[in-house]
Amino acid sequence: MKARPLYATRAVYSRYLALLISLLLIAGCGPSLPEKLGINAANWESMSFIEKSNLMAQYDQSQSLHDAFYRGKSINNGKVIAVKITQGRAVIWPTIEPLEFKDISYTLSQNSCSKIPIIAKDEHVATTFESCFWGDELLLDPSPTNIEYATSSARFFHSSLWHNFVYKDISTSGYISFSHINLAVKILEAS
Repeated sequence: MKARPLYATRAVYSRYLALLISLLLIAGCGPSLPEKLGINAANWESMSFIEKSNLMAQYDQSQSLHDAFYRGKSINNGKVIAVKITQGRAVIWPTIEPLEFKDISYTLSQNSCSKIPIIAKDEHVATTFESCFWGDELLLDPSPTNIEYATSSARFFHSSLWHNFVYKDISTSGYISFSHINLAVKILEAS
C-alpha cells in the first residue's frame, strides 16, 4: 500500500478547518446557526459534517449574491410604499411548523431594505424577515440557502394597482416561507 503524500493530508485538514471556522464565526452572534440557515435544530443535529459543510457553502454563495445585488443601489428618488400583510401562515423560528401571525404593516422608501418583525398570533414566538423596495419592485422573504431566492422569493413590480389592490393567496419560499397571505401595497409619495 502506497502512503499518501503529506501535503494532500494537510490540504484536506486545512479545508475542514476553514469550514469549521466559518461555522463557528456564523454561529457566534445572533440567532443559532440552524435558525439562521432555516433548518430546525433536530434536523441540523442529524446532518453529517459533509451535509452541514455543503449547506454552509450554499449559504455563503446565497449571501454573496444577495450582497452583490443590493450593493450600490441606495439612491432614493422619493417613492415610499406602505405594505400590509394579513392572514395566512409563516414559519416563525425556532418553530418548524407554519403558524398564524399578527397582521404586519410597514413602510419602505425606494431603494431600501428593512428587517420586519413577525409575531405569532399567540405571541409565543417572534422573528424578522427581510423586505426591500428596489427600483420599482417590492422584494419579499429572501432565502439564506437557496441561491434562486437569494434576493427574494416573491417579487411585485410597480403597478397602477398599488393604489387600492390586494394580492391574494401569495406564498413564498424564503426564510419564513409565507403561505396563503394577502398582501396590500400602496404608494404613499411620488416624486
